[in-house]
Amino acid sequence: TTKKTHSNNNNNNKKQTQQQQQKMKEEDLVKALSNILLNDDDIDGVDEDMVSYLAGMLTEGHSVEELSENGGEEALGPFLESLGCDETVLTKACDAVKEAASSESSVASKKREDSTDGT
Repeated sequence: TTKKTHSNNNNNNKKQTQQQQQKMKEEDLVKALSNILLNDDDIDGVDEDMVSYLAGMLTEGHSVEELSENGGEEALGPFLESLGCDETVLTKACDAVKEAASSESSVASKKREDSTDGT
């Protein structure tokens, strides 16, 4: 019985670790979005707090895989449109999110490979 319990705990820990690896790092999204949204003089109403909020929303509601595919367009679109941003800004922001997520996904994959190789 002790071995089964220990085995179940290990399986639960592995699942939790995998779930954590699938989440995007918020600070990476803040950097990616800041490069687009805070450096464009044509965008009014976006500050560091707004960028942090958007990054948090994306990390909580989407996996790395989802963000690498769609760039969080469904979540970012309404916010950016309400600020008067055009399609170009939305596309740039989504592309930045995709790039950051793809990079994060590559790092996570490499870590998983290293851990299964015993290195």
